[in-house]
Amino acid sequence: MTDKMEALQNYSAIRTEIVALLHAARTASVRSVNALMTATYWEIGRRIVEFEQQGQERAEYGEALINSLRTI
Repeated sequence: MTDKMEALQNYSAIRTEIVALLHAARTASVRSVNALMTATYWEIGRRIVEFEQQGQERAEYGEALINSLRTI
């Protein structure tokens, strides 16, 4: 094999490795961000529920909704 062909094969191999490394890093980043966003939205929802319930087991608007659904 000539030196030029060998160099091209080496370039191709390292390029393939770099592409795989970048792909793995992007995939890990997406998973990490998704987990963080899920936890953030869950916490936002928890805070909204606490605010709406004001220490009660159930918010008042929940009872009104259930009563209105009973009349349908």
